[in-house]
Amino acid sequence: MDIYNILLSRPHNKFYLDRYIKFINYCSKHNSEKSDKQLGYCENHHILPKAKDLFPEYKSFEQNPWNCVKLTTRQHFICHYFLYKCFGNSQCFAFLSMCKQKSKHQIERYNKINSK
Repeated sequence: MDIYNILLSRPHNKFYLDRYIKFINYCSKHNSEKSDKQLGYCENHHILPKAKDLFPEYKSFEQNPWNCVKLTTRQHFICHYFLYKCFGNSQCFAFLSMCKQKSKHQIERYNKINSK
């Protein structure tokens, strides 16, 4: 499946789309070379966002296993930042929701947005 051309089919910012694809490719290769223990906690990420205004037809990982990549929490945050900068709209909400979530290791949430 040519993910890049599918992503190009929606209005986008080309600079951030290229960075997103490059980052996804790097993470996929890097994470596959490490064990689950070395990576720690990981999350599944939809390469093609499942948002209703983007690619809801690729929502299922069972039907579209190529649309799934395993990412660390920080990598997942960075991917959503790139998606927000690339597509805006619903991706803005997804990114801001990630910013407001507090991990179980944090005592309080800071007003500064960062991936740590």
